[in-house]
Amino acid sequence: KEKLSLTVTPPLFQLTISKGETWRSSLKVVNTNPYDLTIYASVMDFEASGEEGKSRLVPRPADGGENYFLTLADWIEVPSEPVVIARKSSLEIPFSVNIPAKAEPGGHYAAILIGTAPLLEKSNGPTIMVSSQISSLLFLRVKGEVEEKGSIREFHPEKSFLSAPPVNFILRFANTGNVHLRPMGSIAIYD
Repeated sequence: KEKLSLTVTPPLFQLTISKGETWRSSLKVVNTNPYDLTIYASVMDFEASGEEGKSRLVPRPADGGENYFLTLADWIEVPSEPVVIARKSSLEIPFSVNIPAKAEPGGHYAAILIGTAPLLEKSNGPTIMVSSQISSLLFLRVKGEVEEKGSIREFHPEKSFLSAPPVNFILRFANTGNVHLRPMGSIAIYD
């Protein structure tokens, strides 16, 4: 079987949008394969998983439960029909982000997934499906009263006994606010 090559750009959107606003853009999907490719667009929320910078996709509630329409994935519109990208060419896939007037201020996170098969919303039994997916992440900040707050939870050398440089340190940072933070700074250690 031939290898599949698919590229999506940009890989990340960092947005700040007000309640009630709509923002439109597109993803460029590049098909470098020697054959035409049918692709599907879908959206899922994601959240941090662990402390190693990994994330986890979060399925949308299929039944329209109490959290339906409260997450970023519910505010993003992507084409619902499959799109064919000719071999060795690219195509712009439009999307829009419609922020509800009652959106919670702060950070919201979603991924626009581009894949070779549609995501299944419901299943009446076991389903096996093979699909290649690639994503572009959206880090959205809804304007309003946000709390940028965090603290250093832990800071110590990797080893308790040190005989010579280099010395590696462990630093754990806790984000206790309601928006994503990118902690940075410098640490100076003196004799």
